Amino acid sequence: MHVTGKVLNDSNERIDMESTVKNITKAMKRAFKGDIGDISFSSDIQLSSVKNMNEVSDNDHLFVLTDKIS
Repeated sequence: MHVTGKVLNDSNERIDMESTVKNITKAMKRAFKGDIGDISFSSDIQLSSVKNMNEVSDNDHLFVLTDKIS
């Protein structure tokens, strides 16, 4: 699996985005790796942080950190 995407902080919190991107990438790689019988699978995750939606492309997956859920 190949995923490219952006991580956007839409919360009111100061978040270490570099660390957050690394943690999300690590978790996704761990979740999407394994073997089923004779078939092995893994993932290529390429995420980066952005400051606003203008930096997000149409083909990006978007991960939004928010505290505005109601």
